[in-house]
Amino acid sequence: PPEAKRRNVASIHPTAAVDPRSEIAADVSIGPFCVVEAGAVIEEGCQLASHVVIKTGPWLGKNNSVSEAAILGGRPQHLRAGPKVGKLRIGENNSIREHVTIHCGLGEEDSTVVGDHNLIMVNAHVAHDCTIGNQVVMANAATLAGHVRIEDYAVIGGLVAIHQYIRIGVHSFIGGKSGLRMDMPPYMLAFGAPAI
Repeated sequence: PPEAKRRNVASIHPTAAVDPRSEIAADVSIGPFCVVEAGAVIEEGCQLASHVVIKTGPWLGKNNSVSEAAILGGRPQHLRAGPKVGKLRIGENNSIREHVTIHCGLGEEDSTVVGDHNLIMVNAHVAHDCTIGNQVVMANAATLAGHVRIEDYAVIGGLVAIHQYIRIGVHSFIGGKSGLRMDMPPYMLAFGAPAI
């Protein structure tokens, strides 16, 4: 089949459901029971563990590691989400751990963007139209509402909830179990619900 020319078939587990209209680099590893939908683009060196779902629209740059049961490119959880939603762009060398969900942009021309060298831990959620910079750490069950911007080197503690339209400055740190409802300046530490 034509898709065999652009795929190393041996790297796709036989139980995986991979749409032939996706674009997958030859050395990508796709594990058992994964689903890759039409229009997904997965670049060189990416590894998908078992039960990963890549929806229609995401672009994954090189050398991303996606752990079990992560869902990338899901529909926004928004009442205005229409039949056509936006894109998801994920950079290079990210570690996306188990059960992480990252949603596409809300409108057809909108995008959710994740940079390079980030660690997004178990059960974290990134909503529609968020932008995550480079070398950011999101600990377990950290949650971003829509339109959040996280700048480089920020650390978001476990169980942190961040309100929509919030900006988190470079090198800032938010302690675990905090709730953030306003912008956070660079190089600051915040803790509490609401965080101060």
